[in-house]
Amino acid sequence: MAKLSRATGYPILADPLSGVRWGEWVAETAVLGGYESFLGRDSDPDWPEPEIVIRFGQVPTSKWLNAYLERIRPEVRLHVRGNGQWADDAHQTTHFWEADEVAACEALASQLVSLSASQPVSLSASQLASQSAIRIPHSAMNR
Repeated sequence: MAKLSRATGYPILADPLSGVRWGEWVAETAVLGGYESFLGRDSDPDWPEPEIVIRFGQVPTSKWLNAYLERIRPEVRLHVRGNGQWADDAHQTTHFWEADEVAACEALASQLVSLSASQPVSLSASQLASQSAIRIPHSAMNR
């Protein structure tokens, strides 16, 4: 996940139960773990609204993060989950991949790095969510 974050420049809003808030990757990756301090206010953060939200695993546990995710209107909400269980209480997911989360992150990050090395990356949010734009190895897909 850290490699994907670095390849895209997107931060990781890490759930307390995810195990991603701490580790060697935190020094080189934008991992935000205390987001209730800036999402719990009456106004939204001072950053552009995302075009895409990529979520791994189960529904986040933070009421502030869930409220923020319900307020924003990204073009794509991609949910990646290895066990294939739909976990979207707000029913806002636009794309669902039943895939190993780690393998999907690795494939996305590697291909984005390869693309950006040869040309500027200009994939739209919906192209990124499309498995035809970014090829996820069949071994990662759990179908």
